[in-house]
Amino acid sequence: MIINKIRLENIRSYTDEQIDFPEGIVLLSGDVGSGKSTILLAIEFALFGLLKGDLTGATLLRNGTNKGSVELHLKFDNNRVIIKRTLKRSSGSISQDSGSFTINDETRQLSPVEIKQNVLNMINYPKEFLTQTKSLIYRYTVYTPQEEMKNILLGFSDLRLDILRKIFGIDKYKRIKENSKIFLSKLKERRNELLAKVEDLGKENDEKKEAEKKLIKLENDKNLVVEDAKELKINIISLKKEIEDKEELSNKIKELKNSLNILDLRIENENSRLKRIGESRESLISEIENLRKDISFDESGFKELETKINEKETESRSLEGTIRDILNRLQDIRTRKVSSQSIIKKVAELNVCPLCKQKVSHDHKSLISSEENDKIKNLENEFNDLSSRNTILNKEYEKNKEALNYLRELKNKVDIINLKKFNIDNMNKKISAFDRESEGIIKNISDLDNKRKKITDEIKEIPVYNIDIIKKNLEGMTAKERNLEIGIARTEKEIESSLSELNRLNNSISRKTKIKNNIDKIEEILHLTNEYFLSLVDVMEKNIMAKIYDDFNSLFQKWFNVLMNEENISVALENDFTPVIEQNGYHIQYDDLSGGEKTAAALAYRLALNQVINNIVSTIKTKDIIILDEPTDGFSEEQIDRIRDVLNELNMKQIIIVSHEPKIETFVDTVIRLQKNEHVTKIIS
Repeated sequence: MIINKIRLENIRSYTDEQIDFPEGIVLLSGDVGSGKSTILLAIEFALFGLLKGDLTGATLLRNGTNKGSVELHLKFDNNRVIIKRTLKRSSGSISQDSGSFTINDETRQLSPVEIKQNVLNMINYPKEFLTQTKSLIYRYTVYTPQEEMKNILLGFSDLRLDILRKIFGIDKYKRIKENSKIFLSKLKERRNELLAKVEDLGKENDEKKEAEKKLIKLENDKNLVVEDAKELKINIISLKKEIEDKEELSNKIKELKNSLNILDLRIENENSRLKRIGESRESLISEIENLRKDISFDESGFKELETKINEKETESRSLEGTIRDILNRLQDIRTRKVSSQSIIKKVAELNVCPLCKQKVSHDHKSLISSEENDKIKNLENEFNDLSSRNTILNKEYEKNKEALNYLRELKNKVDIINLKKFNIDNMNKKISAFDRESEGIIKNISDLDNKRKKITDEIKEIPVYNIDIIKKNLEGMTAKERNLEIGIARTEKEIESSLSELNRLNNSISRKTKIKNNIDKIEEILHLTNEYFLSLVDVMEKNIMAKIYDDFNSLFQKWFNVLMNEENISVALENDFTPVIEQNGYHIQYDDLSGGEKTAAALAYRLALNQVINNIVSTIKTKDIIILDEPTDGFSEEQIDRIRDVLNELNMKQIIIVSHEPKIETFVDTVIRLQKNEHVTKIIS
């Protein structure tokens, strides 16, 4: 990771300022309070956001402003990255607002947590740092505030060890052991719970054996009763068959007697029919005789009568046509007469001709009236002649009509006579049919008598049995069968109950056997965890801690010797990484050192920690940069010169130094000068 530039807007003493960072060694130079540390805090804020209890919005946002922002430009591998975070003041508090994350000109608007997640992914810091209030790896590799490293050196050894464990990821072994103890405790609780569940397993095995014996006895008892029931069932079936056969014979007798009664009824009905047919035949013969007496008509006169009727009907139709024509002509004469009268009236009233528009003379009117009067006279004569003729024809028509009615009455009488002749023929046919039917009835009666005799003989041949005795025996057997079935049902219920109990025992034993197996597995896990796993974790932790300790101790001594270059004072680390300082063969406390010696010890510790972390946590991508905050506080001129050697030996792409020491400017690549006037910081070179 390389920082290219940072833009600050309303961040502490910065209103709107951009600082460009080239690669190499960069010095932030300025008086105390000029805003050098603000830039470092802004870089950390851009990367990780606000850090509760350590980096707050109130620390960053400029007083009197409601919003501010930090825009950090970085280079990761071959990618250009821009991170922008914003602050806003609302309701008396200052909080982060949404920001943006840009990679190679592709910008995404994200929440503060999403920006932090993207940063951690980019620099390959462990994901658990997403929810932590302080980014430990960043603080102990890239940038450590001036006083914080001294706190590490002077702090409690347990706290220091816990911090270093977290940085190197070794705290996972401690967590593993702690979690293992919790796990073992839970396993033991679970084992005790399971042991309580299987304490009656032996008793249930004994109960199972007794239940199996009882079930075998019940099955045997049931089989004996079932055999008796089967034999009894066969006898019942045989007896029922016998009863069915006897009842079938009894039913047959009933059916034959019913058939006999039906035959008697049919014979009686046939005799009644024969009697009725005879009576009907005699009645028809008498009626025929009476009809023959009424018939005395010559059939030759019938044809002559029909001819006369036809002639009269033709004559009537002709008269009707002639009368109709005369009436039409009379109506026409009336119409023409009315027309002439109308013309006479209109001419009498006419003064001017409607066609030629000339005046109509009296003579012309008289001429037209005379002509029309002549027409009327002729029409009246014709009308009188036709009226006279119509009267004559109507009389003739009425006379013809009377003659026709008489002839029709004669014809009706003839028709009645013919109908009676037809009835006589039908009656003769009926008499013949009655005779044939009587013969059939007589034959049918004879056949029915023969059938009756045959059925009577068949009834006499069927033997009579006492079915009641057989039924009484069947009732006794059926009652015995019911008792056996009740016994079988009772036994089956006991078997079902025994099976249910046996199933319950089997399920319980099976379940408890599985629980017993689980207990054995738990015992095995407890043994393996106690005897092997925890020991292995201890060994792994000690080996890793030993490697870290060796590297850390060696580098700590190296950097301290480079910075101090004195034989009478030396440093080393205890196993808990507590610095041990020896001067002239005596152990001395950190607080007893001079200012320059304290700074040298803190810087050596810091540089050693940086290198060890970068070596151990090999995946992080912040190895190319380090930020040193006032690394020469209290140094002598000679020690400041040695800083040059330290910086060269670090061999990093970008080193940012915060210092107000002028001499450092002689061996850095770039100097960024800060000046603060009236609470506003500006870049002056």
